[in-house]
Amino acid sequence: MTAQPQPKYAAKVPEAIQTPDVVETSRLGRPDFFDGMPAMATGITPAMAHSGVGKESAYAFTPHDAQGRYLDGGKTYRVTLPAPVPVAQFWSFVVYSGRHRSLLETDQKRAGVDSQSPELLANPDGTYTVWFAPAAPAGKEGNWVQTMPGKSWSALLRLYGLLEPWFDKSWKPGDFELVNG
Repeated sequence: MTAQPQPKYAAKVPEAIQTPDVVETSRLGRPDFFDGMPAMATGITPAMAHSGVGKESAYAFTPHDAQGRYLDGGKTYRVTLPAPVPVAQFWSFVVYSGRHRSLLETDQKRAGVDSQSPELLANPDGTYTVWFAPAAPAGKEGNWVQTMPGKSWSALLRLYGLLEPWFDKSWKPGDFELVNG
């Protein structure tokens, strides 16, 4: 019997954090997400490799909530981004299937929200709260990303045109808070 080839990222991702549905590359906070990024996505943009205030992009990935539990498609979560979000261009949240790592298919016909959407509403203090749930919380439809009960998912916060607070670490996105479950 011939040994099966191992994915190149397998050597970098400890077995303890591999599950049948998802391979974790980091918490949303940013530390080592590029070590496992090839497991999640493939990048070809120069902004992923070149640093510079106002030019670089970052992709913060997590399959976990604030308590370290895997995100559950049947539950409701919220994430608040402190104001101002340190980007010169825009930011977005996108959800990916834990099974096949492509965009999560839902009835919403989109897999995320972004700061350029006219439906997205800021909180009175300038922060943004994004909701992830099977159904939109009342009055939060523009800030909602649909998830699917029974399906695992992970989230990617994309930041384009990073500003100094990202580099000096004075800005950090909030964690996924379980609202009900």
